[in-house]
Amino acid sequence: SSAPGVHYMHGVYLLARDPDAAFAEFKHELEIAPSNSAADAMLAWGLLLREDSDLALPFAQKAAECPQPTAFAKYVYGRALVETGQMKRGVEFLQAAANADNNNVDIHVSLAEAYARLGQPAQARREREYVMQTESENHPVAQP
Repeated sequence: SSAPGVHYMHGVYLLARDPDAAFAEFKHELEIAPSNSAADAMLAWGLLLREDSDLALPFAQKAAECPQPTAFAKYVYGRALVETGQMKRGVEFLQAAANADNNNVDIHVSLAEAYARLGQPAQARREREYVMQTESENHPVAQP
């Protein structure tokens, strides 16, 4: 199909089952609709999951620099930056993602890891504590 969005949705569906097929769908989507920042972000995310941060970086950057980037796009770009050694800029984008979606614990886990790698233990501890508090509020332990 040459309709915009179709290959993106199929790629999302396939990502957990068949990442290679999902990547092909995201790439096909970008051929049809080069400005589909969601497809850029998902392609970058899949590449990050494969630990291919160098290849993920340009897709993540394109998604994060679109006119109205989502929290997910900022998160993916922040992760790609951190994984390629651009720690400070990565933290800036991870923090922007946290500001846009503060309840997303994955963003805070990534911030904790980035701060630890930057040698900023107080900030890393703050992020880990936030994650632990948020998780305990969302998943309370049953009392006997």
